[in-house]
Amino acid sequence: MLIKSADDKNSRVKLLEDLQNKPLNEQQRKWVNEQLWALKTGIQGEKDAAFYINSVYKDEKSSVIFHDLRIELDDEVAQIDHLVITPVFAVLFETKSFNGNLIINEYGEFSIRYAKGKEIGIPSPIEQSKRHERVLKKLFEILDIKTYLNQEFLFRHVVLLSPKSIIRRPDSQKFDTFSVIKADSLAKWREEFRANTATVISLMGGLFRKPQLLLKSDKAFDEVLHKNILKTAERILPYHTPEPVSALPPFMQNIDEAISEPPKQAENDSPICAVCRQKVTPAVARFCQAHSERFRGQIYCRTHQQQAVSAKPVATVQIEKTESVSECAGETGGQYCEYKDCRRPLTGAVVNYCRSNADWFGGKLYCMGHQKMIAAARKKNGAKG
Repeated sequence: MLIKSADDKNSRVKLLEDLQNKPLNEQQRKWVNEQLWALKTGIQGEKDAAFYINSVYKDEKSSVIFHDLRIELDDEVAQIDHLVITPVFAVLFETKSFNGNLIINEYGEFSIRYAKGKEIGIPSPIEQSKRHERVLKKLFEILDIKTYLNQEFLFRHVVLLSPKSIIRRPDSQKFDTFSVIKADSLAKWREEFRANTATVISLMGGLFRKPQLLLKSDKAFDEVLHKNILKTAERILPYHTPEPVSALPPFMQNIDEAISEPPKQAENDSPICAVCRQKVTPAVARFCQAHSERFRGQIYCRTHQQQAVSAKPVATVQIEKTESVSECAGETGGQYCEYKDCRRPLTGAVVNYCRSNADWFGGKLYCMGHQKMIAAARKKNGAKG
């Protein structure tokens, strides 16, 4: 099932094209030209990759697809080109477009060789995807996202290249490039991947065998998988944070006042939670609007969404319009970890997690690192939360 399509990047393209017409120095013009080329190339490459991913996965009720998913947690950002979540695996797809031939050596180092023989090393897209995995894992931990058997998802990484690419590979015994593929080979890769991971699935508890013994039919089993994977997707989607259109490095700012932030939404028009009256991000508001029947036409922050779907309607709170409000998700307005001298800035998701588990954390706000430390200490001492 397709959950999220790629964000519209036309505004970003226009911004960079407008910058090209500004008086720039050599460094600035080089940066703008490179960014514009990379953006346009990336858009087309990701569009092509999305076509192949959709053709392989979108009709599977037990799989969900995200394109162009951007997650911010603490001071880390994961810009995931494509994410497919199946009953067992979370597969991150990294899309790459090159003007030359891709060369991978026996040490897993990547380089591009151009027509005239020039070879330039590039960052490993596999390692890049693994960095995104770390952020996504943190999100899964915060939301307690697991398979329907209550086990952690297994993460896998695939590098998708243009069907016209030429790939020079090392001996597979020295460095395995099984998951570096041309996009048009995705269907074949999936079948081989399934065959290669059949043992893993079996060891995880006989995912595709044991539960079927408890259900009346394969159809009932498929429905269990469908509901669990859809629930997982619905919990992830509100955490997508689009990249600011006008984001620029310091040396590109204040160029003849070329860049101006898009007009901000008026304070009174900002979406707010119907319970706590805290502002919510546009992504959270869209999620509630897309599920208006479930939320009775109201908008709720992530903390109060669970209450909203309970049997009894959630009571709302009336406050003066002049009362200041802080972000319930996204930016927190200056919330910091309260563990000793840590003072690490916290995102809205982390703050909400601490507040919803106030008994466990003693009413304090902690970064994820100190949350784990405190939780481990309490468990060791026999504390219950």
